[in-house]
Amino acid sequence: MSETGEPFATIRPAGPFAFEPVLRYFARNALEPVETVHGSAYLRAFFLDGEPAAVRVWWDDGALRVAAAGVTTARAAAVVTAMLQANRDSTPFEEMAARDPVLAPVAARSAGVRPPLPPDPFDTLVWAVLGQQISLPFAYRLKRRLAERYGRAVPSPWGALRAFPTAGDLVTASPDELRAMQISGPKARYLIACSEAELAGAIPWQAARCAPLDEAVAALCSLQGVGRWTAEYVLLRGLGRWDAIPAGDAGLRHAIGAAYLGRRATEAELREVVLAGKGWAPYAGLAAFRWWLQPLLARPQSPPD
Repeated sequence: MSETGEPFATIRPAGPFAFEPVLRYFARNALEPVETVHGSAYLRAFFLDGEPAAVRVWWDDGALRVAAAGVTTARAAAVVTAMLQANRDSTPFEEMAARDPVLAPVAARSAGVRPPLPPDPFDTLVWAVLGQQISLPFAYRLKRRLAERYGRAVPSPWGALRAFPTAGDLVTASPDELRAMQISGPKARYLIACSEAELAGAIPWQAARCAPLDEAVAALCSLQGVGRWTAEYVLLRGLGRWDAIPAGDAGLRHAIGAAYLGRRATEAELREVVLAGKGWAPYAGLAAFRWWLQPLLARPQSPPD
């Protein structure tokens, strides 16, 4: 039992693991509508086999603890293990990074962190489409509007939470409704088309998970509105492919280019000079995520609620 008397499951991660930087990542924007951080715990609602569920996750005595609502603690622990990639050992990456004098301090400041995944990779596809060619703050405003309009409230012992819209929720949207939220006409069409494809079982998730990287990218690029950046982002942040890096990302080109080249890198330079030249290939996406974390880790930590 937890301090509040609720039953919980225990997850003992493989290899080094850091939870606090992941909490910072979840709490990085005040407009975030579904990833909730309360004190030192993470709360998330979602639909599992069509039924609402919620989890509360915290770190205690070298392990993750998982309390659940609407689902057994064992099933919740399986979902959280996948979401936090707690069953994957990052030691080979940490060892590789330690041999690179530029990457080494970046990796050391975030040792043991894996990119967190959503309960459903479709969430990441929607988020990536929303974020195409706009600023991150504006993307969060769109995400919040979308979640408030089409996401469903899920009651839990820890307060009301909101699940991210499923494909079944979004397929009911009209282009006019989405444009009224300031989602562009093309993106409105892409979101509806992706929702229809998901419901039809036409999104090639298996190929994206298992095929060689170039084939996985091509499989996702077959979807309306999905280009290379979106595909690579979904592979990394939706499916946990550590070999996938969205090298067209402006922030990565700026930060990694400055560190290695002394200037902003082009996408080609990031792929061919930095990544191939430094031997990052199996872990390029994990390295990228660690770089994304650096500004968050530089901020003073907020006191617990």
